[in-house]
Amino acid sequence: MTDGHGEQPVAEPLSHLAVGAALEGLDGLPLDEHVSRFEAVHDRLRARLEAEPRDSGAGGGA
Repeated sequence: MTDGHGEQPVAEPLSHLAVGAALEGLDGLPLDEHVSRFEAVHDRLRARLEAEPRDSGAGGGA
């Protein structure tokens, strides 16, 4: 699957700084390609969240 420009999306988790870069050029794509681009970014962000250690504390403390 390509991103509409013949480029393969990167499979590694997306950093928060790379989200904007992953969506660059979106305005130049046909609307029917926007969904697949957003889904790819969403999947990579979800992978990043799943890779981060979870906070075992409940309540945030003072």
